[in-house]
Amino acid sequence: MSRQIRQMALTKSEHKELRRRIRQATDRKTADRLRVILFKAEGYKHREIAYLLQMSINVVTKCLQRYRAGGLEAVCSTHYQGKKAG
Repeated sequence: MSRQIRQMALTKSEHKELRRRIRQATDRKTADRLRVILFKAEGYKHREIAYLLQMSINVVTKCLQRYRAGGLEAVCSTHYQGKKAG
């Protein structure tokens, strides 16, 4: 199992930008991935976030890892690749 991010802090401007992007998200999945970051910054645990957003703990962890690696752009640009036929 991947290591969970314990704590995360956002500046006021980052928090404001995150809320703006959530409001402007064109699809629910993108908005939910952004909410993962918001909830984590507010102190929620991975299990709580997964329950609130009805997603797996692995998805929560991956969203947070993408945010740490590439910021909001990385989280917003995530698309399902699907499995290769074969």
